[in-house]
Amino acid sequence: SLESIKEAFDKQGELFSGRPQTEYYIIGFVHSKTGIIAAEGDVWSIQQKFMLQKLTGLGMGKTDFSYKIHDICDDLISYLKEEKEITNLSMYLSNFTSNVISSLLYGKKYHPRDPIYEQLVSNIETFMGTGKDLSFYLTGPLFKLLVLSQRKVWNQFVASKEQVFNFMYDRVKERIENKEINEGEFNDILEYLMKEMNGPNAWMSDSK
Repeated sequence: SLESIKEAFDKQGELFSGRPQTEYYIIGFVHSKTGIIAAEGDVWSIQQKFMLQKLTGLGMGKTDFSYKIHDICDDLISYLKEEKEITNLSMYLSNFTSNVISSLLYGKKYHPRDPIYEQLVSNIETFMGTGKDLSFYLTGPLFKLLVLSQRKVWNQFVASKEQVFNFMYDRVKERIENKEINEGEFNDILEYLMKEMNGPNAWMSDSK
């Protein structure tokens, strides 16, 4: 009845929310229960509060952060000046956006023709493209049948996913090996996360 539906999804929405965590669900495969996309309930609430606080701490929405974006924009202009003829403007605009995100996440920027950056972009494009082909929202036995029918696409998806995840693990290793976290001095989200991994909410972090 309509009243039952209202009771389930309105008054007790959190009890009926969430995504299936099974081997037959692609988001469950890619993201652990602690991942931002698959998180729900208390984990989601804690992560939301964490990210909003830390983004504010890094200057998001404030003048200081706009200066960082201006610096990255200056880099974009210098990259464009390097070219005699610009044949792929979208590549540079994508690089600008990527550098805003990567500098915020782990404090690095890349030249659009940097081999490391090009490989990362290629892996992300493969990951997102094949993931779309496999259907992010299909679940249950039908998903298993879909994977069996598109084994090549699935293998590409898994390989690109591992490459993207390994890239981020390498950034964490670099930070651990080359830099100590100074209490109260944070320059990117990774530094906040590394501090959090040793705190009371460490259980939300991927142990790998």
